[in-house]
Amino acid sequence: MHTILFLNYFKFEFLMLNFRFQPSTSFIRCFSKRKEVERYLERQANDQYSRRAKEHSYRARSAFKLLQINEKFNFIKPGLVALDVGAAPGSWCQVLSELIFPLNPLSSNQTEINKNSLQEVQDGYILGIDLLPISPIDGVDLLCKADFLKPATQTEIIRRLQGRQVNLLLSDMAPNPIGDSRVDHFRIIQLCKSLLDFGTKEIIDGKTILAKDGIFLCK
Repeated sequence: MHTILFLNYFKFEFLMLNFRFQPSTSFIRCFSKRKEVERYLERQANDQYSRRAKEHSYRARSAFKLLQINEKFNFIKPGLVALDVGAAPGSWCQVLSELIFPLNPLSSNQTEINKNSLQEVQDGYILGIDLLPISPIDGVDLLCKADFLKPATQTEIIRRLQGRQVNLLLSDMAPNPIGDSRVDHFRIIQLCKSLLDFGTKEIIDGKTILAKDGIFLCK
């Protein structure tokens, strides 16, 4: 009896030691993920763009990525038609709204434009799409909880465009990472290619969704 109890106790101690010093793969993954979250939160707290995003009421620091690109190439103009795929949480749509609708009273870009430009601004249209929900953004049409890769979603996009050609086709899409940088990068490229294929699809009278002089910007 005592021997059996001792063996059971010994096995229990062995399992405990095994758990302490040789944790399972799932335990390591969970522990690593927690550490990654902690590092991410620390990095966000010390990041200047994260602080500036809060100051300017942008939903994410990525807003400054788009602002800096536009500052260099100056391609976002009032009155354009823009399609932002992978839009959540909406920071790029916020920037687009400010620059495409400069007369928006909520816009921080309060530029003066003449009457001829007013019609161009009124012709502008922004559509943001994502698998995740997005809180409303002034001047932006949102298609949430929608998988861009599904034909039904693409049909709905075309319906909402109402014959308009897209001047700006933007993508900040990224699949959930699996931990292999090469595979993750390849999957991002595949998403971008799918969006470009969609942009070159003919909609009416030989016109494609993305205008001939349109701009395609992907992550």
